[in-house]
Amino acid sequence: LALGYLGLRILIVRKTLKDLERNYVRPLQIAYAQLPPEVRPDYSVSNRVFWFKTGSYIEMAFCDIDSDADGLKGSEWDILFLDEATELSDHQYGVLNSCVRGVNDLPKRTYLTCNSGGVGHDNIRRLFIVKDYRRSERPKDYTFIQARVWDNIPLMMSDEGFRRAF
Repeated sequence: LALGYLGLRILIVRKTLKDLERNYVRPLQIAYAQLPPEVRPDYSVSNRVFWFKTGSYIEMAFCDIDSDADGLKGSEWDILFLDEATELSDHQYGVLNSCVRGVNDLPKRTYLTCNSGGVGHDNIRRLFIVKDYRRSERPKDYTFIQARVWDNIPLMMSDEGFRRAF
């Protein structure tokens, strides 16, 4: 998305800094190093931001406690990725999701990954499984795409037992 749009603002959030660095910062540094120099983003270690030649950027943040989310109030993002959203409190989810806004014509989206359990489990279940929306929530804004282990072909192919079955 950052390569395809001019000036797109993206935020990726994980609960802990350790998980953020392990699951996003390091893998993206490795992946982006493979890009040709003319499109390769620059990375700011101190700010945890990938800056693209398109003027777009991907910022990384962690949200361990409610005040971490409160520190992002007033920000504007076009795209928000909440990895393991069920680990975030309803307050954290609400604050972060409210920052997906702006007057530009760029797409506005929130992407969630999640597993069962966690402090935010009931909220995510309410939105995507039960579909019990609050007044401020529009049903058309929520789509649930279930992923199963066998949907991940590279993972399955790395399993010797699976490969032997075929």
